[in-house]
Amino acid sequence: MLAVVVLALIVAYIYGRLVVLPYVGLEMNSDDGTVLVVFSESHGLQARDRIIKVGDVEYLDYQNDLRLGLFDSLEPGDRVPILVDRAGELIEVDYVIPGPTSDEVRERLLGVILIAVIFWIAGTLALIYVRPRDQRWRLLTAFFYLTAVFLICGSLSSRHFWESAIVLRMTVWFLVPVYLQFHWIFPKPLRNMPRFVWWALYGVAALFAILEFLQIMPANAYYLGFALAVGGSVLLIFAHFILQPEQRRDLRLLAISSALIMIPLVLFSLLGFLSGFPELGVIAIFALPFLPAHGRTLGDVELAPARARA
Repeated sequence: MLAVVVLALIVAYIYGRLVVLPYVGLEMNSDDGTVLVVFSESHGLQARDRIIKVGDVEYLDYQNDLRLGLFDSLEPGDRVPILVDRAGELIEVDYVIPGPTSDEVRERLLGVILIAVIFWIAGTLALIYVRPRDQRWRLLTAFFYLTAVFLICGSLSSRHFWESAIVLRMTVWFLVPVYLQFHWIFPKPLRNMPRFVWWALYGVAALFAILEFLQIMPANAYYLGFALAVGGSVLLIFAHFILQPEQRRDLRLLAISSALIMIPLVLFSLLGFLSGFPELGVIAIFALPFLPAHGRTLGDVELAPARARA
């Protein structure tokens, strides 16, 4: 049932991304409304325009309300006035919704959808095949499924489509305790952590998720949660490597996969910051398929005693 529920959520968002979400002919920076890509140049908008208002919706209101849509009710051929800041001059563009273009359809198909499905497959394989069904099994399954949900929601969150921006932020806070606990106890616990510590961590994550649902948290607070989840996991892997030398062979694959994730994440995020295009950091998600190497390592460790007995 868990596999079916997670798959249903992913398929629903894939369908929404490809079929339901209006093709408006542009890609924008959700942080400030700057138009990054125009898929249909003949409709008046230009790259680097900064959107101030779409119809009756102020972009500032759109930023502050993660349930507010910007183009959701529009159909191909509809006209909507868009007020933009173009090099310091306010210009109103009579914008025509172009509908699907080959470039925009290709952009929606590439990358994130496939990677989210890969993580769901990895989580389902862990759910079915990894033994014993202990705490590591539960955490590994949650690790893959939560990451799959994070990825598919991240592909829609900038448009606030079907609560995706809120689901994304809630998911990130649950990633923190799952990632950290898994890397604390795998392949062997660093030390016996009192159970109340983990309960407290999950409790804080649940509280932050509720605050995200109520839109009380600061808009970009989830970035901190993501940094804690990924950065803390990497630190714990290297802590195992240093403090548990007998586990180094098993940890080598984890260290390599983590490096393959963190290097592009840091590199492209830095390039995005320096270039003024934060979306360059999204390129780093293409390194995330290396994360299933964690599951492969866990499977090898769990199966080794069975082979030895045989």
